[in-house]
This record gives sequence, structure tokens and C-alpha cells, in this order.
Amino acid sequence: DSRFSQKLPLYWALFFLIPTFYVYDTFYLFIAIVLCALYFLPFRVLSWFVLIFYLAVIYFTPKPFIDVYTISSMAADFFLKGINPYTQHYPDIYDGLYGYAPIFAYLPGALYLETISKFLFYDFRVVLVLAWWATPFLFPTSQESEKLKKMWWLLPLLPFGFIQAWLDPLIAFFAGLALWAKKNKRYGWLIIAIAFAASIKQYGFLIGFFILLALLMQKEWKVFFRLFFYSFVLFFLLVAPFLFWNLDALIHSTIQEIFDWKPRMDSFNLIGLILSIKKNLNVSYINTLGLVMSLLGFFIAIFHVKKNGQANKFNVIAEAWVIVFGMIIIFGKQAFYNYYSLMVSFLLLSMAFKGNAKKGQ
Repeated sequence: DSRFSQKLPLYWALFFLIPTFYVYDTFYLFIAIVLCALYFLPFRVLSWFVLIFYLAVIYFTPKPFIDVYTISSMAADFFLKGINPYTQHYPDIYDGLYGYAPIFAYLPGALYLETISKFLFYDFRVVLVLAWWATPFLFPTSQESEKLKKMWWLLPLLPFGFIQAWLDPLIAFFAGLALWAKKNKRYGWLIIAIAFAASIKQYGFLIGFFILLALLMQKEWKVFFRLFFYSFVLFFLLVAPFLFWNLDALIHSTIQEIFDWKPRMDSFNLIGLILSIKKNLNVSYINTLGLVMSLLGFFIAIFHVKKNGQANKFNVIAEAWVIVFGMIIIFGKQAFYNYYSLMVSFLLLSMAFKGNAKKGQ
């Protein structure tokens, strides 16, 4: 139904009301009402009101009680003072509840962007808002683009994600930039997108992996090797300062500690459900299941690109991201709102970039 389709962004935003009634939080209820009201604004001014609204949300919540915010904010401060954030000790605001040491676990690319944001705007979360807000401007023009942009900007619980300081909007932005750059043959921007995505979070390399795989399927050999080489060089330049500053600290914080994390019972996924039923289940079984299913999703995504990527359909790449990230989320050690918002962003990107490229693109 066309009327339902046109109002889909409004229904999308209304979903935000459900959890606000559950937690009975007046502040989030107010946010939900504003989020729904934004739908009725003329589209030509919607983007600016959305930006102002989300910036206001984070500035009115200066100190959320979550380790992500506390640690990332301190890491940016350390870096601004010329101190290596990967060698510092951070407070455990949960008093050992989750059994892992508080560390700055993100890769250097995230640190650079968050530090710049804190220096310029006094809050590192501003870059997260700007990244998510800017991504729809990369969507190709189509009959559906206006509706998809509204859905992107009115994603339920998005304000909650900004408040909590989850940095997945950065991955979503560079994923959108990568698809836009590939479609328009802006290979310089594509190199930047691939390298930065890989340098932000540990699974960010998957953004570039499936783009490069699609190029192989299209037999674009020269483009593939050039992109692979320069993306790797830029990635190395992004992480190199910390490789030489303190290699052991970087490896410990971004690799070793994460492998030692235990699965969390409060995760919003199948692993969390299993642990809530079988509380004494051997952790090694859970870790093995998660690894096997993540690899299965990885190979299914490869098969999807191999089977459908020859036609140069840009949405196939985004669909591959959905498949592999979906399996990682469902069977991962932990999964919260930010993981699902990232997967939804890939779904919206697949819809926005749906269709074949013209010959030569």
C-alpha cells in the first residue's frame, strides 16, 4: 500500500515509544515524542532539525553511566595530553560485575576521530552524531531515497545510542561512503573508507573485504590490486604510531583482552538466552559455537557475493555485511542495541544502493 509505504518512517519512529513505556523514563518519553514529531516536518528542513535535536540530546546528557563513555572520554583526554591511552588504567564503574578489565579496546582510527571531536566540540559523541546524520546524503537519488533517509534519521532508539556513546555510526558512515565511492568510481574516497573502517573496530575490515571481493568477481584486477595496496598502506599509517609507541599495549588492549572476555548473560542474542537458561554452561562451548557460526556467516556472505556480485549490484555488498554481521550478533559474546542499529544501517544501505551500475561503473 503506497500510503503505508509513505508513512513507514513514522511507524518506524513510533517503535521508540515501546521501550520508553517499559522503563518509564520521562526523558526518553520526551525524546520519543520529538522523534515522532520530526516526521511531519517538510523534508527540505528535516535534516537540520534532526541534527540539532541529536546534538541537543547528547549535550543534555553529559555523563551517562556506561563504561564506553567513561573510558572513551578519558582516552581522548589522555591522547590530547600526549599520553598513550592504551597504557592507562581506567575505573571499573561496574565494580567487577562483568569480570573484565576496563580498557580502551577500540582501534586508533576511533581514537583519532573521537579526540578531534572532543577537542572541537568538548564531547567526543558529536562525531558519532555527525557521521550518522551525514550518511544519507551519500544515497543515490531515487523514488525511495526520501523515505529511506527519513527511516535512517528516525531510527528507533538512535538517541539512546548517541547518549551511550556507541561508535557504530562511524562504521555505518564509512560503509555508506565506500558504496558511494565505488558507485561513482571515486577510488581515493574508497581507499579512505576501507582503511578507516578497518582502523575503528576489530570487525571493520569486513567493510573493505566484501568490496574487494566484489571487484574480484567483476574481474577488475587493476582496481582491486590498487585499492588493496593503498588501503593497506593507509591503514598501516593510521595504526603505526601506536605500533611504535607501545606495541604490547596495543595488542593487549585491542586483541588479547577481547579474546578473554566472557559471554554476557544480558546480551540481546541467542547466547544471552542460552546462558540465562543454562547458567553453569561451560564457556568454551559458547565460544566455540560463536566462532563456528560466525565463520559460517562469513562463508555464506562470500558465497552470496560470489554468486551475485558479477552484475555489479552494489546492494549485494551491503547484503553480505548484513549476513556476516547478523551471525556475529546472534552468536557473539555480547550484543546490545548498537549492534542491531549497525545491522539495520546495512539493510538500509542495501535498499538505497539497490540496482545495477551503468556500464563502466
